[in-house]
Amino acid sequence: MFKCPECDFQIKSINSLRIHASKKHGISSEDLYNQVVLKGIKPTCECGCGCDTKFNGLRNGYSRFAWGHASKVNNNWGHNKEAFEKSLTTRRRMWENGEIQGWCKGLTKDDPRIASIIEKMNTPERSEKISKSLTGKLKSESHKQKISEHMKSYWGEEINRERQSLEQAERIKNGLLTKCTRVHGYFSNHKKSTRPNVYYRSLFELNAILHLESSENVISYTFEPYNIEYSFDGKIRHYIIDCLIEYENGTKLIVEFKPSCHVIHEKNVAKFQSAERFANENGFKFEVWTEKTHNFLSRKNI
Repeated sequence: MFKCPECDFQIKSINSLRIHASKKHGISSEDLYNQVVLKGIKPTCECGCGCDTKFNGLRNGYSRFAWGHASKVNNNWGHNKEAFEKSLTTRRRMWENGEIQGWCKGLTKDDPRIASIIEKMNTPERSEKISKSLTGKLKSESHKQKISEHMKSYWGEEINRERQSLEQAERIKNGLLTKCTRVHGYFSNHKKSTRPNVYYRSLFELNAILHLESSENVISYTFEPYNIEYSFDGKIRHYIIDCLIEYENGTKLIVEFKPSCHVIHEKNVAKFQSAERFANENGFKFEVWTEKTHNFLSRKNI
């Protein structure tokens, strides 16, 4: 006998109980099944993922697996590394031989299908969502190495550097660069600079000047004070340090202003290592200031 979960009505047929529960109490078939048959314990996918499965009616109940998850248990993909690698190798070979082709091969951004995808992908909301999801998450060493190798390979090709240069020129021409990237000029109303003209090349440098001018413990500062040597990619190069700061307690600090995303670049790492050696040899300290270590650098309402 099946008893209605809302009243004392009982009947032998679960389907008849469904009709009663639906008409009298507005209970759906799935809710009735959960309460009467499963006693409130709803099953989840048997692969162990914890996902809900499809309800197939009062007669059949719930599916054992979520859609596509049966393969995790019933074949070798989830636990046989050799089978997975073999399949991966086969698919790569098929791509290389042209046996498999992407649906968008040969299409350009002028095609409506491609244009619609680009429009959906390139939105401020999506960029912000990705940025938030990645904030605070550390990259593995293998991931960092992979990114480094990719960027070195990409920018090592002259065609990519030339394309970037042309795109940047086009942005400047059309006024598409932001205020942060276009800020430059002379700061004339200074009191602590050791030089008559203080030329800043970015918003970071301008905000640094404003900070140094207003800091009570700063005696003086000098922009681009030293030209030092550093080695990168088998060549000896030269690097001009951004700023030298002298504090009231006698400390002398040389500083490089950089966006945090540029700090890990191999070339910049080589520069910073040489700057730190130079500082130690001359009794200075060396620091790299970013918008994360000194948030006033990225201030826009100046």
